[in-house]
Amino acid sequence: MKCPQCNKNQKYKEGMVCHGCAYRFALDPKKTPKLSDVALKKIIDRISGDGEYHFTYNQLTGQLCRRFSTSSAPLSLGGCIWMTLITFGIGYCLFHFNLFSVSVTQNIMAVPTLISISCWLSLLQGGKWMKILTFTPICFGLFFIMPEAIWVIGILLLLHWLSLFDSHPALSAIHDKIDAYHAIHPISNMVTGNAFAHLNSKKTASESDNHELLDYAPDKILIVERNDIVDMLLLNRFHLENKILIVSQDKYPLKAFKACQQYLKRFPDLKIVLMHDASTKGLSMKKSLYNDPSWNLAGKPMTDLGLRPDHVKHLNASIWISSSDDKFISGGKPTENIENGFIMPIDTAPPKIMLSTIGGAALLGLPLLSQELMASQKVDSYHGFG
Repeated sequence: MKCPQCNKNQKYKEGMVCHGCAYRFALDPKKTPKLSDVALKKIIDRISGDGEYHFTYNQLTGQLCRRFSTSSAPLSLGGCIWMTLITFGIGYCLFHFNLFSVSVTQNIMAVPTLISISCWLSLLQGGKWMKILTFTPICFGLFFIMPEAIWVIGILLLLHWLSLFDSHPALSAIHDKIDAYHAIHPISNMVTGNAFAHLNSKKTASESDNHELLDYAPDKILIVERNDIVDMLLLNRFHLENKILIVSQDKYPLKAFKACQQYLKRFPDLKIVLMHDASTKGLSMKKSLYNDPSWNLAGKPMTDLGLRPDHVKHLNASIWISSSDDKFISGGKPTENIENGFIMPIDTAPPKIMLSTIGGAALLGLPLLSQELMASQKVDSYHGFG
């Protein structure tokens, strides 16, 4: 185990306290999903820009989900085609030059053929079958010594064995890792949706708080689905840099909600933009706001920036979290994922990428992750989102 504080390496049997600096290890590196303190610390430093940015619990969870799903990620279409061409090339050389007998050549060809098939299955099934590539030496020995009539049975047995392995750890296991680390080494830059709870009280907030959040003339009003997104945007000073008043659908912070109502009375044509998760609840956010009389938004135009299924369908490795059970998936068809109760949180990308994307979307009035927005920002894809 490597200490993230003094970089000293020590053996697992020497205990969970560093002998060099008395750092207390929070994560057991032998418990699955395997994650060490130093690995989690590096992820936290990376998404926070070494402490420059505040981030949400989902943003940290999303990075860990990608880490644990990387090993089972499917090959691209190009990779599958190349693997197939290599397989045919090997077969052509073996048969054309008569290097072995026909029976031996057939057994040898079973290996690249099986790998090629597994690549295509991986592309279709989301990477599950790519585990078979790890066992290529076993396949070679198994298929080389077995007659043709028996190695088919060997394939079936091997595939059955590999199918017993789950591609992803349980979502709660990832949360447990974060919570265990946070309990011992508090993650100061991680927001939870209550950083501005004091502004919800009837007591007057400090003048500095009012100045930071409310004492400026906004060009737009941004209503987001969740409170923690408000915290992340405000603490990263997104509202000041973009002149946007930010409030959540739950009217958090309350002073920002009241300011929102005042601005809309004084400036009825003030632009309103919405931002939400790709989920059943998120897709109905606009309707819910219109139906809530306390918002006084009836008849006012609102621009929905998403996330919407048609704007995330081009992502190859988007993270979807189940709303009903303890799992997550990578990729898939957005509409089907939502129908099956999965949610793509808007904050799975690191804050630096997310802030830039939201800023561009709000300025241009283009949906988040849409092809039009990518073209306007002259980028090929938003890798941080998937």
